[in-house]
Amino acid sequence: TRERGEPYIAHNRGGKSIWYSWTASASGRVSITTLGSNFDTLLGVYSGTSVAHLRTIAVNDDDRANDTLTSAVSFNAVAGVTYHIAVDGDNGASGQVVLNLSEALPPANDNFANADALAGSSLTWTGSNVAATRQWGEPYLARNRGGASIWFTWTASASGVVALDTHGSNFDTLLGVYRGTTVNHLTMIAANDDDLANDTRTSALTFTAQAGTTYDFAVDGYNGAQGSVVLNLNLTPAAAAPTGGGWAQATDLSGRFLTWTGTNIGATPPAGEPVVAGNAGGAPLWFNWTAPASGTTYVDTFGSSFDTILGVYSGNSVSSLHLVAANDDAWPGYTLASAVGFRAVAGTTYHIVVDGYNGAQGFVQLNLV
Repeated sequence: TRERGEPYIAHNRGGKSIWYSWTASASGRVSITTLGSNFDTLLGVYSGTSVAHLRTIAVNDDDRANDTLTSAVSFNAVAGVTYHIAVDGDNGASGQVVLNLSEALPPANDNFANADALAGSSLTWTGSNVAATRQWGEPYLARNRGGASIWFTWTASASGVVALDTHGSNFDTLLGVYRGTTVNHLTMIAANDDDLANDTRTSALTFTAQAGTTYDFAVDGYNGAQGSVVLNLNLTPAAAAPTGGGWAQATDLSGRFLTWTGTNIGATPPAGEPVVAGNAGGAPLWFNWTAPASGTTYVDTFGSSFDTILGVYSGNSVSSLHLVAANDDAWPGYTLASAVGFRAVAGTTYHIVVDGYNGAQGFVQLNLV
């Protein structure tokens, strides 16, 4: 029968409920089904001390995933907590009840403090986030609450650009990169929900790593989704910044169409260098380029990983430079990369500086056409 004050299950009045209690011996992911029952069931899981004052944990009418009128729920159980399980019949249906319960323990790297240590500049990790949980104070990934996160730690062997993705995972993932020592005091480096570039619900991102720095990675499921996890990492080392940076360590460029990649990490400006695009910068890289022919020339920093400033000068010394062109953001509001155009004169040497806005540092890509 149905008791006075008994909750409706899945918005159905039921009428033939039977009850069970189960205490979790360990925290983990619990699955309960009525698969094998011979009627249309309702299934509810609750916590509380009286039938009229229960807190709903999970409810289900029909197990649509398995195309059956029996019921199935799953939830994250907490060790030592007693859960109350109700089986009822749709609109009072009755029959033979089969109740199945199984618990999966969380992965070893469920918590930030137990993050799985990764090593190498090119690697693939495979595993699962099934039964993973969300810790108190854990940040949201890509503005989604998640609920089944696993953690990794990785120390960069060289400075460069890291490509990180969950391609190959079989569920809708969330992916984040952080720095910090505790889960509730992390600084976000990058995060992604869906890899729209590849039209997939798995995640992908890139970030600039500094040699010797430790980064924390989190993989979660969108709204708590769970499944098999594949995590791929590839580090592309950047060419070392000229020692100290600055005019005296300028890199010589040649050719009409070229791309230079490297990093301004660790670069510092000697005294007397010009202010670029109205910003003092603080981590400049200098380049010398002699125009092989006269004509309009375009220089940009598209592909760089930080907010750049860009300047082009002529002159024979840092104290006698003549500004040719300078730019902060190529299209304000749309990109933090920089771009300039100028008319080059054949045989003239131009001095190009790439710096970071307010001293920002990272991966540099300089393109000249």
